Amino acid sequence: MSQNPERQAESWTIENEISDTASKTEKARKRPSGHPPFDGVTYVPNKDDEIFKQKYCRSRPVLDKWAIQKLEEKDVEITCVISYYEKQRSKHLRQCQAYFDETKAKIQRLKDQVRQMSGDLQYAAREIQNRDHYIASMSKASGDFSLNREKTQDESSRTEMDSTQPLHRKRTTTKPPNDEAYAEAGIVEADPYVEENSHAATAIEVLPSTKVVKQKQTSQTSSSRTRPKRSKRENEPGGTSRSVPEAKCTEDSLKTIPSLDDNVDYLQPGFDANSITVKELKKIFVTHAINFDHGSKKKALVALFQREIEPRAGATLNVRANIKRSAAGIVDVR
Repeated sequence: MSQNPERQAESWTIENEISDTASKTEKARKRPSGHPPFDGVTYVPNKDDEIFKQKYCRSRPVLDKWAIQKLEEKDVEITCVISYYEKQRSKHLRQCQAYFDETKAKIQRLKDQVRQMSGDLQYAAREIQNRDHYIASMSKASGDFSLNREKTQDESSRTEMDSTQPLHRKRTTTKPPNDEAYAEAGIVEADPYVEENSHAATAIEVLPSTKVVKQKQTSQTSSSRTRPKRSKRENEPGGTSRSVPEAKCTEDSLKTIPSLDDNVDYLQPGFDANSITVKELKKIFVTHAINFDHGSKKKALVALFQREIEPRAGATLNVRANIKRSAAGIVDVR
């Protein structure tokens, strides 16, 4: 048999050697050495087998090195995979531990809140119970006080009834004497307004002998002859007894009105509003009942003064002068 020409070429590599070895091995399996072929022909070893054995022995270190390299690469891959899953496992364990710690802390906080709320409820229950006892005691005391007051009133009314005339006694009602009876008896009725007395039930009788006798009213004799006493009219301040009461002015309201004797400089001609303060300007506006903004600046207040006060300053001075002249002839009769 001729030798394989590819083995002589320079492009022969280890991969070609492996594939060639595999094919040779397959043939050797089909036709093992020392065994007769299936067709009955005696097996004779080939020279190529010897060559293959020699090349295999020479290429064995290369094949072993290549196999070891592949195994190392696989080992590195397996190590990376194992490291990845170990890291994932550690991460998952840390997450589980953090979640467990957080859940445990939440449960502890809830337990503390429940314990605090339980204490608050117990305190509220004690407060409600104490308040109920207090209300019950106050109600009982109020009831006892009402009973004692009613009992005291009954006893006082009974004592008063015992001290007065009996209830079964009939009251005698007599007709009041008329004017003719008074004339026959020679009694002259005096004017009840002659004497000031706080009791309206007191009458004055004047006998023919000019002796004045005070006779107190009783429920059976002179109640019908007594006239109700009229209260005297007292003069109201600022008017007579028959005049309508005048409206009173308080002292605070009079403070804002300038007196007629005051020397009102701001009404004089040529007055400069910038020469006075903001407070004085506001006081002038209040005096003349002029609406203004309390938060305004001095420039706006001066403009308002020039617009509202200056045009009618002369008229205001004339009115004040007329009032002074009219008041000069008034005589205070009080």
